[in-house]
Amino acid sequence: MKIIGATAHFVTSDLDEGPLSNRTLLELITVLMSVPLKK
Repeated sequence: MKIIGATAHFVTSDLDEGPLSNRTLLELITVLMSVPLKK
């Protein structure tokens, strides 16, 4: 199992410097790593 994370920031003039709007951690089973993730 692998854990990945993602964050979303409000837009500012600097990359990834705006206030955090959301963040999450996901657990992925290794077998699924070869399958593209789509919503």
